[in-house]
Amino acid sequence: VDDHDRLRTIVAMQKEYGIHCCSYGTYFRLGVTPLSELSEYIQAAKILGTDILRLWCGTKPAEAYEPEEKEALFSQCRQAAARAEATGVILCMECHIKSFTETDAGALEVFSRWWVALG
Repeated sequence: VDDHDRLRTIVAMQKEYGIHCCSYGTYFRLGVTPLSELSEYIQAAKILGTDILRLWCGTKPAEAYEPEEKEALFSQCRQAAARAEATGVILCMECHIKSFTETDAGALEVFSRWWVALG
């Protein structure tokens, strides 16, 4: 993330081989990784030539969260979305086991809560 020389080397290789970075898959985990680190990931994505950043959501399935934990997670999701929007970056959540978006129901819940807050 913070090795800009390495990122520029990757960009040079992309150009050499005619490859375009359509999105940057990260290990940034909402609810775990400090939100203050999001700007580093956004900068890395921009160096790579993409405005799409893929994140993980939480550390366990949706049904394992207590209501207070969900609220804290959703709050961080909204804060991350606001920061990304301010920099012209789109956030996408990856669906993985041991994450809030492990199931369709979990993914729908976080997205519906996110959209309601933004709407």
